[in-house]
Amino acid sequence: MYERVIQKSTCKNINKFSSQKCNRIMRVESCLEYDACFHFEFASQITAFKEQPLGFKYELNGKSHSYTPDFIVRIRTGEEIFYEVKPYGLTISDEFRLKFQAMQAASLTLGKKLELITDKQIRQAPLLNNLKLLHRYQRIHNYLSQFQKQLLKLITAAEKFKLSDLIEKTNTSFSEIIPSIADLLAKDILQSNLLKPLALDSELVYNGQLI
Repeated sequence: MYERVIQKSTCKNINKFSSQKCNRIMRVESCLEYDACFHFEFASQITAFKEQPLGFKYELNGKSHSYTPDFIVRIRTGEEIFYEVKPYGLTISDEFRLKFQAMQAASLTLGKKLELITDKQIRQAPLLNNLKLLHRYQRIHNYLSQFQKQLLKLITAAEKFKLSDLIEKTNTSFSEIIPSIADLLAKDILQSNLLKPLALDSELVYNGQLI
């Protein structure tokens, strides 16, 4: 296995992602990889992830080739999984399928699965927009503000609350309350259906845990 380090380039679009989960800044080589980071950051079953992990060799048509996965992810069970991030249009050819199968076979010899994720999964709307909202308002510190504690008290008393009800109860506006709500969602203290736009009719549920 070998390590590949991303360097500054005039021909590649290097993006930086700030991960609180991993407590570091990640450098990724495409906007699609950057968007994938939001999913890894807020997936509760993922405990850590890293871009450009150790690469390895694979065999195809009698020749040896070098390959570095885009990410390695560790899940709660301790299992580590490699991920390749690709636009869907580049994954449908027979040439890619044969190449990817060879890379998967080599990955298994290292005791790790290699999985493929495409823009169809990564850029699913409105999920990605919601995850970016959580990331924007996620606070570095772990303590909760008095206003957030007030919100949790209201929600836990009723088991679940619509965002519009919270706004009415606290005499605030959507723009005023959303930073606190997004931070609570980012910390997994609150849960909501992020497959729908985060809006006035969104239901918020207390997750039963505090940081």
